Amino acid sequence: MKLKDLLEAPTLIDKEANFSGRMTPFYSQETLDRDFDFIYKGKNKISDNEFFVIIHKDGDFAVIGQPGIRKPDGKPGMEIIGTATFKSKPDISGGKWIKFAENVKQIDGVEVAKTFKAQGYGFNLYLALAKAGFTIISDSTQYIGGKALWKKITQQMVHNNYNVYLIKNG
Repeated sequence: MKLKDLLEAPTLIDKEANFSGRMTPFYSQETLDRDFDFIYKGKNKISDNEFFVIIHKDGDFAVIGQPGIRKPDGKPGMEIIGTATFKSKPDISGGKWIKFAENVKQIDGVEVAKTFKAQGYGFNLYLALAKAGFTIISDSTQYIGGKALWKKITQQMVHNNYNVYLIKNG
């Protein structure tokens, strides 16, 4: 049996996909309906494109994307712009000040496709999670770009009474 026969809807990563290999560039409507819950619909202020944010039913990761049609088979679905993965259990020292519940999501990693970087999609992904009622905790380590994003997140979201926590210096 061939691998493609085992998969319900094989994902095509063509020459134009700008992913590192961890992120799936497209989810069909069947996959979205079966495996994800819709949490937010918005419009990007920078690119003026409509986007959706969905979270996997097991709560391990969330995705931001835009509606599209998969070229090889014409199936409708969502072109993936970015993904945020979450730690299975929040890992912070001195965390007595946070009540841990299912709606607490600590970031484990975020990836945005190269063609969509610096367009606000990472911020919109975090904002959608906060608006959906999730408490967001940063990872204990951030890269330079991530630190700038978390600074923006804490400045804008905390003033709107969203639950966002930034772990500084581990």
